[in-house]
Amino acid sequence: MRLRSAAAICTLLLLSLPAAGDELRTKSSNPLSAAAEQLRMNNYSSAAQLAAQAPENGQRDLLLGIAALKGGRSDAAAALLGKAAAKYPLLADYALHYQAKALLQGSRPLEALQPLKTLLKEYPESPLARRSLQQQADILFSSASYAEADSLYQKFIARYAAGGDALHAAYRSALCREQSGDLPGAVKILRSLWLNSPASAEAGKAEHDLQRLAAAGTDVPAYTPQELYKRGSTLYDLRSYDAALKTLRAITLTAEKKDFSDRLLLKIGQTLLKARRYNEAEQSLKELAASAAKIEIRSEASWLMARAIEKSGRDEEAFLAYCRIAIVFPDCAEADDALLDAAFIRKFQNRPAEAVELLGNLLERYPKTSLKQRVIWESGWGNYLAGRFPAAAEQFKKLLSSDDYRERALYWQGRSLTAAGELIGAAESHAALQKEFPFGFYALQLRSKSSAAAAETLPRLTADFAESLPLPDAYERVKALIALGMLDDAAIELAAGRKKLGKNKDDAALARLYLELGNYNGAMNIYTQTLQKQSPDDKSAWSLLYPQAYREFIVKYAEQAGIEPSLAYAVMRAESAFIPSAKSPVGARGLMQLMPDTAAMVMHAKKIDPVRLYDPELNIRLGSKHLRELLDKYNGNRIAVIASYNAGAHNVNRWLKTYAGLPDEDFIESIPFGETREYVKKVLATASLYQRLYGMK
Repeated sequence: MRLRSAAAICTLLLLSLPAAGDELRTKSSNPLSAAAEQLRMNNYSSAAQLAAQAPENGQRDLLLGIAALKGGRSDAAAALLGKAAAKYPLLADYALHYQAKALLQGSRPLEALQPLKTLLKEYPESPLARRSLQQQADILFSSASYAEADSLYQKFIARYAAGGDALHAAYRSALCREQSGDLPGAVKILRSLWLNSPASAEAGKAEHDLQRLAAAGTDVPAYTPQELYKRGSTLYDLRSYDAALKTLRAITLTAEKKDFSDRLLLKIGQTLLKARRYNEAEQSLKELAASAAKIEIRSEASWLMARAIEKSGRDEEAFLAYCRIAIVFPDCAEADDALLDAAFIRKFQNRPAEAVELLGNLLERYPKTSLKQRVIWESGWGNYLAGRFPAAAEQFKKLLSSDDYRERALYWQGRSLTAAGELIGAAESHAALQKEFPFGFYALQLRSKSSAAAAETLPRLTADFAESLPLPDAYERVKALIALGMLDDAAIELAAGRKKLGKNKDDAALARLYLELGNYNGAMNIYTQTLQKQSPDDKSAWSLLYPQAYREFIVKYAEQAGIEPSLAYAVMRAESAFIPSAKSPVGARGLMQLMPDTAAMVMHAKKIDPVRLYDPELNIRLGSKHLRELLDKYNGNRIAVIASYNAGAHNVNRWLKTYAGLPDEDFIESIPFGETREYVKKVLATASLYQRLYGMK
């Protein structure tokens, strides 16, 4: 939610300026405020025309210079930004940064070195210092000043060791050393990039350069099996399973010890399993389970093999394989996991009594298992589904002291006691739940089922609340950048300012800045810890934790799709936390986390450029339409719709068949995928809160 009115922008501008800018308190400030609004909207020509009408000063020159730069007038921009750097000390580093950019755009790279040097010398703590140091090194590299460039790249790496720009600096340093004749130094850096940053673009370039250098006769040491194993493991951790397999399978085992060979084969089996190549994983792990030297490797290989069998859809074979592990390897780390997995198979076959028996056996054999709380929960749930309500209540009671389980244990203890006819105990459990977790999924479920209308403790909110929030006393540079329409720069400055200033007690004022930047997630994170179990009657906190983000798009496209706006908000909040640039490990993108294939299907197109899904309006339009399609598919069953949005229709169809006839809450609690189970609860609770807070559907 960005403040759009010229008055609001002008207020920010006035509050952000030092005393030297007092003349802007008159009507003459209006052209500059209007110019800033045009700059926000990327209307650079209009921004320049309006800014030119303002009195000459550093703010005007900075805005004019940025507009000229964005409009492609690099020479004019360089001159204006040079003047701004001299006349506007509050943002002089930004003026110098953009002056260098204008000079580079105008093909004057050597001239660009001076403003960069000045920035680094005069403003070493600027958030632009990191970028400026890299730019300075890149200019020297492009001008073939390799020794100077390498010196700066090494300085950059020493100062900023982590990040993609550090990898860029390392790669360029290697090229500098090659050009300077230090081939061993170049090879060392290139090998390090390929081994230690295997998923980066620089790793691919390094591989090509090493091959080129080797072909030219440079000594490039072969990779050791241990180096390749580490690289493959890194790729595995990064979920690049095909690349991990390629690296791991390139290892020659002829001279390696049996222990290393077994660990390698185990890692290959794990990677095949993660890559969903279940038949290959099963065969590889089966051979290892029979041949590994150490019992620990044989046990883990057997357990992973059982998982591969289960993933292949052969539940009974997997059940027997899990049980066999507990018999053959009773003292190994996987034994209790295997029994729990066997119990899960029976649970997901809707055979709760058998699952409970296995869980009891697990606790009897391994009373100190680290899985104890999970096993007790599953035992309670299995007893509940089997109709053994007193036993279920007793198990849930054991979890009341657990922070992780207390909320749901209170709810299901109450439900179990109700079913057992112990109404007083049930009422006590549910009263404790509503007192301690008043706005969690379970308490909201209780409230929705109550025959008597509960007193509403939530405040009623309106969509436009940002202007009621104060502005912070600090963050002068952030306010100045926002006022000038330089929102991307303001976001960088705000992040840097928060690191310097630490925790700020004036949360509402800081949130105002985030909202000015359209950053709902940043504002929300400030208040994440504010609403704990006992919720304050704080409209600001509720408004920021549950904002009507992108309201114009939600209202428009939810109505077009015929879905409840509260559902669209709840899905968006759960999927991306209102981050338009969000991308999941599997490739879902944007506010409502759409997969490109799903988006194309909704659009009735063969394919879609995934980058388009970062556009908030398009993402909300397609996400709302997809929810409508799912509602039609599942005849309005919101639980199935939400579960399908997270786990896919294939899984949900199977669960609906397995758990046909279960009440809604029992079905939710029985969803096999923990992520999906909690996702459904979160979305339902969030939708309920949006309805209560804003009076929406």
